[in-house]
This record gives sequence, C-alpha cells and structure tokens, in this order.
Amino acid sequence: MVVAMSNANRTDLDFAARLRGARAALDLTQDKVASEAGISRTCYSALERGRRVPHRLTREALARVLGAALIAMPDANRAAKSQGEPT
Repeated sequence: MVVAMSNANRTDLDFAARLRGARAALDLTQDKVASEAGISRTCYSALERGRRVPHRLTREALARVLGAALIAMPDANRAAKSQGEPT
C-alpha cells in the first residue's frame, strides 16, 4: 500500500534518493525490484520519484529486496495524518 502525495517533504525526497541509490548499487532494474517486492513497477517508480510514500509492509519488502535497512523511511500513516486523512 502506498499513499499518493501532493507535496513531498524533504524526508520523503531523501528516502526516494536512498531507494534509487540502493537499487543502482545492486545494478537492479525498477522492474526487478518491484517484482521481488510485490508491487507494480509504476508504484515503485513513483516511490523513487518521491511521489508516493510506502506503507510499512512495502518498506519491509523493499528492505528485503535491496538487502538494506532503509532507515527513516516515510510512513503512509504519517503522510495521511499530515494530509488530514484518517488512518
């Protein structure tokens, strides 16, 4: 699950850069990471661009695929609260 974002904040953009960097360091395609994490490539691309915030389960799947503890990963519940949505 991911939450669409209208205005990405700095933490979300930092996460997107770390995500992109981890994938590039492993020489993996977006398709491969997305497939292994159980999400669509379109969704993964939006995460790398900072357009979406991953839910906890998606963060965990991405960390497994990339072999990294992607710390300070944005949380969908935090994003929803900041946008005034119920969680």
